[in-house]
Amino acid sequence: MRKLFIAILLILSVQPVQADGVVGTGTSASCKNDDVHAALAGGGDITFNCGRGIATISMTSPLIIREDTVIDGAGSIVLSGMNRNQIIIVQSGVRLEVRNLVFENGLDDTYTPSPRGGAIQNNGGSLVISNSIFRGNAAINRDRLNSGSGGAIYSEGGSVTINDSLFLGNRTLGDGGAIYNVDGYLDIQRSRFILNSARERGGAIIHGEYLTSPENITVIDSFFSLNSARAGGAIITNQGTNNLISNSQFDSNVAQAWAGGVYAAASDTFEIIHSRFTGNTSFRHGGALVNANGRMTIIGNSLIRNRAYVDGGGVYSNTYLDVETSTFAYNSAGELGGGLYSYLRADVTLSILNSTFSANAAEHGGGLYDKSRNGGIYRTNIAYSTFAYNRGGGIQSQYGHYVLQGSIIAYSQGDWNCRPAPDDRYYSMNFPDASCGGHNVDPYLMPLADNGGITLTHALSIDSPAIDAVSGMPLLLGLGTELDPLRCTTDFDQRNLTRPVNIIGTDVALCDMGAYEYGAMPTRFEVVSNPEPESSSDPVSCSNFRPTSPLDGFPNGVATFYWDAAPGATAY
Repeated sequence: MRKLFIAILLILSVQPVQADGVVGTGTSASCKNDDVHAALAGGGDITFNCGRGIATISMTSPLIIREDTVIDGAGSIVLSGMNRNQIIIVQSGVRLEVRNLVFENGLDDTYTPSPRGGAIQNNGGSLVISNSIFRGNAAINRDRLNSGSGGAIYSEGGSVTINDSLFLGNRTLGDGGAIYNVDGYLDIQRSRFILNSARERGGAIIHGEYLTSPENITVIDSFFSLNSARAGGAIITNQGTNNLISNSQFDSNVAQAWAGGVYAAASDTFEIIHSRFTGNTSFRHGGALVNANGRMTIIGNSLIRNRAYVDGGGVYSNTYLDVETSTFAYNSAGELGGGLYSYLRADVTLSILNSTFSANAAEHGGGLYDKSRNGGIYRTNIAYSTFAYNRGGGIQSQYGHYVLQGSIIAYSQGDWNCRPAPDDRYYSMNFPDASCGGHNVDPYLMPLADNGGITLTHALSIDSPAIDAVSGMPLLLGLGTELDPLRCTTDFDQRNLTRPVNIIGTDVALCDMGAYEYGAMPTRFEVVSNPEPESSSDPVSCSNFRPTSPLDGFPNGVATFYWDAAPGATAY
């Protein structure tokens, strides 16, 4: 029995000890570097008692996280590296959660192998950050130019999750002005990245090194502004099988060479959904986006006033690209493709569906410059889209291998809408010149405006010949009867409103040309009612029960219905 007791004691003695700790005894003077080290020695939940107001703790040596730890600054603690010291190092296999803390002026200037993470270096651990601020951190060694990784955070082989945080003014001479992440997933939600910079790649974030890992990056509900780098002014990705950016905004980021906003350098698939790219600049290619490898899908995005000094004012792509329900407006390129530059090789394709290209500008191909080739096999398909007021032509294709379906190309600023004409066109319209072939008539487009949905569109005026025009096109174009005259190949317009809508009153509803469906209305209504009143057995007249709307002229907008209830009625 005694031997068993001793054995149990030996087993217990080698188990990791996690002891929650409190830094400080109620005054700022009690919160020093050594006090933080002592509190973190056993891991666990670490809090601070440093008196009233904001307390800044000068870190003279980095905290080494060897046990699972939670550090909560309660919004009143600043950990400062004093522009001399790194602040935290996380060991492999350890989980660190940081809450409500400020990391300020952390610096890693290690010469060998190179500076890594001015504020936090994560060496294979699990890092979770919530409601925290990283400002003025750096990974820089002045004797090693173009080196350094992750001005604020360096993570290799672990994982990083960031929620509700701010990264401001972090920098490196190498890659990842705010974050360098490789061989692990990166999940960012509701966070802001402002004024971060990298001399090489990823002004705010670099994710991966040349397909070294299948781990993904996910960015949701976040904001990137005034970040800068040579490539990927805001973000560059080099790994991931299913990368995602959703509901985020990229504004005024800058790249010296490639992609003012986001550079998809290497990934299997990359989805960018319901996001805005405004005022981003590249001094070479891709004002907002560069799509270099894998397959990129752009859905419900607005790319407005981005600029590339060479090609691709909005997007520069040389691989698979699918564009849906998106608007490219007022983008510009110095040479080719004001809205979009596409260079397709081998078996890759470009697809544009239910999208608007308006008032973009370039020397050639103001809306789209298409450099696809492949001996007559269609590689670029443009369907139910609107190209209007583009300067330098609407669509220019170096080899002419593209198809127009149900689209409008009009009012191009220059001598032509299409150069050359597409290989084929079905149900399409161009004006004033007939360079696209097909139906040459004014579509009577309204100015670019908010007509419902999440992107700007050109509405059709009430007398537009593009309304219910799909079925007439085979006859007008002399294409014979091999096409289904009633075929509508999409069920929604750019605003995600159902099409077709039968405006003319034919036996079968027909689609409109272009990205906008005249008369389309939401098909789903959410009824929000007050708590159910006591029921009444007396019948009530519903003659006064009527729908009312704040908008007149439903075809040019989405109407919200307000119901005037019949007095005394409890059910309808």
